[in-house]
Amino acid sequence: MKGKRLLRVAALGATQEAVEQVRLHLDVPWLETWGFLADSPTLHEDLNFNGISALVAMADPGAPLHALLRHLEATSHGDRPVVLVTDEARDAPWAHAFRMGIVELVPLRRLTETVLRSSFLELERRPGLLRGNGSFNEFRQLFDSITRYGRTGALELSLPNGTATLQLRWGRVLEAKGVALGPDGSPVVPANTPWLFREQPPPLTEAQREFEPLASEEPPLIEAVVEALPIVTAADVVPQQTSLLVVDDDPSVLKLMHDFFRHRGFKVRAAPGGPEALQALAAEHVDVAVLDLDMPKVDGWMVLGAMREDVRTWDTQVLLFSAHDQYREVLARAGPTSHAAVPKTTRLTEVERHVRQLMVPRVQLERRLASRSIDESVTLEQLDRVGTGWLLLALERARVTGMLRGAAAQAKYALWFSDGRLVQAQGVFEQGRCAGLDALRLVLASRPRSMVLEPGTVPVGEGFEGHPTGTIVSVVEQRLAIEQHHLGQLAVSQAVAVSVNEPLYQLYAHVGSPLQRQIAQALCELHVAPSDLSAHLGIAQDTITLVLRELVRRGVIQLSGGLEAA
Repeated sequence: MKGKRLLRVAALGATQEAVEQVRLHLDVPWLETWGFLADSPTLHEDLNFNGISALVAMADPGAPLHALLRHLEATSHGDRPVVLVTDEARDAPWAHAFRMGIVELVPLRRLTETVLRSSFLELERRPGLLRGNGSFNEFRQLFDSITRYGRTGALELSLPNGTATLQLRWGRVLEAKGVALGPDGSPVVPANTPWLFREQPPPLTEAQREFEPLASEEPPLIEAVVEALPIVTAADVVPQQTSLLVVDDDPSVLKLMHDFFRHRGFKVRAAPGGPEALQALAAEHVDVAVLDLDMPKVDGWMVLGAMREDVRTWDTQVLLFSAHDQYREVLARAGPTSHAAVPKTTRLTEVERHVRQLMVPRVQLERRLASRSIDESVTLEQLDRVGTGWLLLALERARVTGMLRGAAAQAKYALWFSDGRLVQAQGVFEQGRCAGLDALRLVLASRPRSMVLEPGTVPVGEGFEGHPTGTIVSVVEQRLAIEQHHLGQLAVSQAVAVSVNEPLYQLYAHVGSPLQRQIAQALCELHVAPSDLSAHLGIAQDTITLVLRELVRRGVIQLSGGLEAA
């Protein structure tokens, strides 16, 4: 860091002892700290006179939180970033989205330089908004957090009869349009109501209008903010905005994981086996799948293989969960499309850390979109870590207007957005041009590693009949998935010869599940034709196809007639 000036931070506490405890943790090179009693009658003048830009407040266990917030409101410092030192830090993930007011909740023992850097120096990287679909009591938790921590901003609700808005100041509803309020002052909305909350600075108070700061050539904030990409950690991942699928054939393990992640705030579903997992993944978008490898019938390897070949699950992050402790070997065997692996002996808190870490690239990209100015061009790198489909939905959530362009091996394409809605798509390749759904299909199928988001002028005309971006992406992904499925079925039905790698088959005969071994035996020892396996064994054709494709991926067999090219 090359800045010469320090960031001036005030340590607040109910007692002088509490103030000094906080100041001990603020001993970092780029901070200049001052200490004040939170109930001092001259606090407003002291903070302004000393050019205080941020606050670290020790929550008083003997006094309610709202007393401190009301005091900050009265002294006109609610718009400044505040780190609240408290052992009740369950709402910290909500706070990590905001730039004003309470921006961090952390126990004193965890008040480190890393936390202070994230809370004060990198606020411009934060989106300043939260959004969700209202599932799993999500909206109730949001509104409780807004009122508990005295947020100021606008809350939008997408109701069946239109959009409702609420204006909040210091956690209190000032105005409500299009929605009724309940006895407790909260909006009465149906379940699964999409919502969006944007923070806003509180209005100036009389004290702020009358205060005349001392003349100075130096602003109170630090001169040089860290010259690096936004630092995003696992702690910045908001569970309420992360959908999770846990898959395990052991009912006790499945319930334990489901209840643990639900208690931690994640939007979690459970699947007791491979077939159920594939159904759940195809039915609804999932951010992270925690996948047990050792399951009967359709095991985790087969599920992972199927996910690689289904465009609807290309964007899903995968945490492999194995009873074997050789997790590094497991991860290497899974290949580059798997993202993490842990043994089942891992503590659930550590499993959660891995889940959060898988979401860090997405949080980082969302913050980059939120901090982008209207006329700025941004190169979006490492899209293979977030997914092309997910990126398009992120652009919708960020309400981006502009052009997204990229290139594949022998094609170029461009997508135009207006306030987050995809309005046009065009592709150019050797054989000609395409537009609309065909162009979007080209983008999704090519899985680009990088694209460029430019201001761009949205062309005249409508290419998608006014449908939301999410709907358009879902339609194209569904079509691609159907094509992939039919291709796999066709390849199996047309296979006319089987070549067996005997050593690998003998190994597979010992490690495969009973169902897999049954199919492999019929194919490799009884020489049943691939197209006849379903009728011969009485097993569904979809399951036969999954196993055969898994055998091909593992090198156990080679089929002539089309599967290897599918």
